[in-house]
Parts: sequence; structure tokens; C-alpha cells
Amino acid sequence: KMPARLGTHPAKAYTALAQWQNYDGYRAMYESANLDRQGLIIWMSHSCWPSMVWQTYDYYFDPTAAFFGIKKACEPLHVQYNASTAQVQLVNMMKPTQDIKVIATMYDLQGKEVWKKAASAHLPSDSTVNCFEALSPDTTKSFMLRLEAVSMLNNELLSTNTYFLWGNESSKELASIDIAKVDVNIMHKPTIQVVLTNTSDTPAMMIRLNLCGTDGEQILPVKYSDNYFHLLPGERKTISINWKPFDARGTNPQLKISGYNVKEIVK
Repeated sequence: KMPARLGTHPAKAYTALAQWQNYDGYRAMYESANLDRQGLIIWMSHSCWPSMVWQTYDYYFDPTAAFFGIKKACEPLHVQYNASTAQVQLVNMMKPTQDIKVIATMYDLQGKEVWKKAASAHLPSDSTVNCFEALSPDTTKSFMLRLEAVSMLNNELLSTNTYFLWGNESSKELASIDIAKVDVNIMHKPTIQVVLTNTSDTPAMMIRLNLCGTDGEQILPVKYSDNYFHLLPGERKTISINWKPFDARGTNPQLKISGYNVKEIVK
């Protein structure tokens, strides 16, 4: 039985949850490669026929959640959670970097803060360092772990990452999450700048942006600066979207915004 948060259509609910798993799985593969520095090659990056699995963009050039999970894991300066050791880690693929503050905040699935810790880090080039341990307060329950890497020199946010530490009753917990309200402001066209703000007290989970024409069909290919992400209560995020007007087939573009607990918005 699919959670009511994803609507009543079983196929749509199934594919939405599959994208969530897709994101986490591909991100984990590339984050694990950060530890050994031996590289990682996946088979395959895309499929040569319509398929539901094993692809970072599909037969129609639609980037899947896997693409954005990999993009997140491959940041030159990247904060991550090692599920095997419960360590919060900082990855540096650049020159030696100093004065980085790493912040880990744990929330319950309704958005209430339950734990927080921070530490400073100094990184050699091409390195992965352990910052501190982040253990679930209660392993029977599910929690949302938000990680941030911030410059101590100018307070610039350098990297952010979000994980879910699932408990024994995760399916029931997910089904009981409140609906989140997301405010959407489109700055300008044809290159869209979208500002999304979670105006509710509940985390908005697995938000997806989908550019379509007024004929209902997707506009493809499209380049999103980010997609399939989570917004904490009060959090704001700006996404840029680029495409070629030719691919709109003479229709007017419209943006569909949806999420696990976000009702679809059409702008």
C-alpha cells in the first residue's frame, strides 16, 4: 500500500518513492568512492531503450534523481555521512583548505530539532577527514540529518547534505507526516530562476521540479541546477532551469513542483 502523501495513483506513488531510493543509492556509491580514491564507473549512465532502472538520465533525456545524487556526492568540497561508521566527514578535492565549520543537526520527521553538533576542520588537498560521530537518539524512530559546511572566514555555506536515518516503523512514520506548503516565485524567463520557500512547520521532502509545455508533455532536454531535494521549515532555495525554446514545441512552458508531502503546484 502506497502512502497517501503521494496521492491515490499507485504507479505514480511507486515511481516517486523509487526516485528517492535512486537518489540515496547512487549518492552512497559515489560518497564511498571518496574514501578510497580509486574512482567509480557505473554501468550504465543511461539506457538505450525506455527503462525504469539503472540510469542517470532516461531514454527521453530526463535527468533522474540518481543524476542529482551523484552531482551532490561529487562536489569539490563536500560534507557527508558515513552510514557504516556514523561519522560526519568532510571531503576536499581542492587545494588545502582551512577554517571550515561542520554542523550536523538532527530533526524528527515533523521538523523538530532533537540533536546538534559542530566542529572546525582543516583539510589537506585530496583528503577525507572524520569530524565527529552522529548517532540516532533512538534507533526505533526515523530522523532527518542535515549537514552543513560553512566558511569560518565569511560564513558562506559551502556544502549541504540531507540524510534520513530510518527506524523500525519508517513506513508508518512517513505516512503520518503533515503536508508541507511551499511558496514558489519564478524570477524571469526564458532562463527560469525559481525561488522555493518552505513556509510550513514541516520539512518538505523530495521536491521535484518538472518543466512541461501547456500540452502536458515534458520539455526535454532540460538542465536543472538541482532537483529532488528537501527543504527544512523556513528554508529557501533558488534553482536555475535552462532549455532551448525549440524543445517547447511551440507551447508555453509551465513548471510543475511536487514532493513526497507537497501537493503539486503548477506555475
